[in-house]
Amino acid sequence: MLLADGWPSTPADYWTLGVYVLVVVGVPLVGFILMVSDVRAHYRRLKRALVLVSNYTVQIPAWVAHESRRRQRTPKCLAAFDLKLPCSESDLLHAYRQRVKNEHPDLGGDRNAFLRLQRDFEEARTLLESLRNA
Repeated sequence: MLLADGWPSTPADYWTLGVYVLVVVGVPLVGFILMVSDVRAHYRRLKRALVLVSNYTVQIPAWVAHESRRRQRTPKCLAAFDLKLPCSESDLLHAYRQRVKNEHPDLGGDRNAFLRLQRDFEEARTLLESLRNA
């Protein structure tokens, strides 16, 4: 197959055309193949790393868990209402109202216990407000 002006007419022309096509098509094709294989290898490594990270769970020894529980004790004002952190102000108010029914002096409760309950309620409400604002 010759062009109108007779090119390519010699074997050197065919070699030149073949090398040109190989460079123009082959180099980008090889680059694309290398890029795809590298990305796939990267994803395989990433997948292995994610599996390792997801399988790595921190097993807290019992003595550490006991120490952390001791350090993170429930504040006394919340423990008076049988609440633990985190709790909301509505939970506190509900527990307070339940306890007031038993502790109020007009309903047969002890006056000092009721005043202690009031003090714990105010302290717990202040604590929850400060935690909410922090």
